[in-house]
Amino acid sequence: MNIAKNFLSTNFMKSMQSLADKNHWRDSFKDQLNVDYKDWLYDSVAKTLENKGKSGNFKDEICNE
Repeated sequence: MNIAKNFLSTNFMKSMQSLADKNHWRDSFKDQLNVDYKDWLYDSVAKTLENKGKSGNFKDEICNE
């Protein structure tokens, strides 16, 4: 009985620590930061590419005139 009690007394904490070490639970703050940053980054890249395309068209029009 004492052997089982000894094993089970630390089993729960070891199991929780093992799951935490393997990132079983997600960190909502870190996830939100990644999502917000990625959305901002993708929008910024899209806007930059759009502006580059517009400037290229504008330069071509000036050269053609």
